[in-house]
Formats: sequence, C-alpha cells, structure tokens
Amino acid sequence: NRFGGKIENGALDGKIINMGAEFIDSDAGNPMLIALAKQLGVKLIPSVDQEKESFLTPSGKLLSSEEFHEKYKPLAEMIIRDKENMKQDGDFKTYVSGLTLPQYLQDLADAYKKEHGKEKEIDPDIIKTVEGAYASEAGRDPHKTSALQFVNEASPELGGFLDSDCAWRVEGGTAALLDKLR
Repeated sequence: NRFGGKIENGALDGKIINMGAEFIDSDAGNPMLIALAKQLGVKLIPSVDQEKESFLTPSGKLLSSEEFHEKYKPLAEMIIRDKENMKQDGDFKTYVSGLTLPQYLQDLADAYKKEHGKEKEIDPDIIKTVEGAYASEAGRDPHKTSALQFVNEASPELGGFLDSDCAWRVEGGTAALLDKLR
C-alpha cells in the first residue's frame, strides 16, 4: 500500500535496521534487481559477510551476530539435527508439518529445558527474534508459517541462520534502493 512494499528501514542507536525485506536473491535468482542496483549505484554487500550484522530482539536489545549466534546455538543444534532427521524419517516430516513455527521453537525450548534444567533455559527473546527474522524472510505471520518450511530452509551449519539464496544486502539498508529510485 506504499512505495517499496515491505521494504522499510528504521534506526536504533545510530545503526540502520531493516524492518522488512532485507535481502536480494542470488545473481541467478534475481538478475534484473541486481542489475538495477548496479545501474543506480547502490552498493550490494554479500550476505555471508556477517561481521557487521546485528539482530534486534523484541525486547529492544541489539545483539551482534556473534552474540546472537551464541544464544541461538542450542536451538540451531536441535534444528540441524531435525533437518537431518527430516531427510530420513517420514514420520518426523508429519510431526513438523503439523506445527507452526512458534509451536516448533517452543517445543525445542521445552525439550532443551527438560534435558538441561532451568539454569540452561533458552532465552525467550531469542525465540521471538528467530520468529521475527523468519517472518520477514517468509513474508508472513510466524503463526501461519509451517515449521516444516522453516526446518527445510534452516542453515545446515552452526553460525548460519537460513540456507537460502539470499546472497546480497544493500549497504545502508534496503530502503537505499528506494531512495535511488525516487
């Protein structure tokens, strides 16, 4: 309903944050948009360069990539395990496909807490951050997103988040592309 659709930037502590679309697909997946960015002089940064990446949690904490991935690690380990199981076990696919993303993540957090005790609980803010980040990627409410889709698209490696063709970020936030178009 506005120029740019779900592309929107905000600011926090002087840093630009993407509050909607934040990636551009690979050269093969989106050659016209990449060509347009180059034509407009918009600098694209490889999305695998996560040193400058930060995550804004729903409670308002700004976490560096390193801080986020350290807190996300217990969930990531379980998601990677589930991703491997999904390739081999049809019953697991049925279980995961019956859950929404928030239900699945909460199930993982509950299992982790049961195994490691309350002192090793997964930070609920990290769960909400994962939900929000994936909702932005998928373009829909996490409560309407299948856990099966999330597990399928999750990175198969620690230190990663999604295994997708989101190859590029726009320097200065995605809205910089809109500014150049204007």
